[in-house]
Amino acid sequence: MLLLWGGCCHAWEQQTQAVQTLLETGTAIRVTSTDDRESLRRETLEPFRVVFIMTQGGGITDEQLGGLLGFVRDGGGLVVLHAAAGAFRESGAQEYFRMLGGKFRSHKYGDFRVEFTGEHPVTRGLRGFDVRDEDYVHDLYPDVERHVLAVRTSDGEPVCWVRHYGRGRVLYLALGHDRHSWNNRNFQIILYRGTLWAAGNDRPGLPQARIRLPE
Repeated sequence: MLLLWGGCCHAWEQQTQAVQTLLETGTAIRVTSTDDRESLRRETLEPFRVVFIMTQGGGITDEQLGGLLGFVRDGGGLVVLHAAAGAFRESGAQEYFRMLGGKFRSHKYGDFRVEFTGEHPVTRGLRGFDVRDEDYVHDLYPDVERHVLAVRTSDGEPVCWVRHYGRGRVLYLALGHDRHSWNNRNFQIILYRGTLWAAGNDRPGLPQARIRLPE
């Protein structure tokens, strides 16, 4: 799996290590992490089954965007976490956001409750939970199908959804600003199962690792 990180305002080193520990423990997944957006070129993506994006802001070249779109369209998996719902905005990158199904608009920070909206391999058996995080609001494409897995109860805003893009699977999770969400077991399960689902696993189990970001 290729993990693309970078930008401002997040503990990237801690979060990158947490993803690696969560996904590599007890699985065949091996994570390659980078902050180099040149890694999104199609030829660079060939060895990978999933691309996991948690970068923020900045731009993307036509070659990089084309490589990512083609990778997913042809059957690759894509996981988009938190601030990556606003990645690449300096370049427009409208097809990236259409592939995702929406894009970041605004947020505040605080406590809220998350409830699940139905059965899916990613959320199977999970119950609603309280979390402290940025309460993302999105611009959603009305002509793009999304299977919403979880919503914020205060306003019904989706915080997690899945969709297909071509032959590829896409998972988006809006949570993940800091340790308050990363240390939440439900967050960890969604991230773990969502990545395996994006890779084609329709019965992902529970992660063996438990991660904890320091204060």
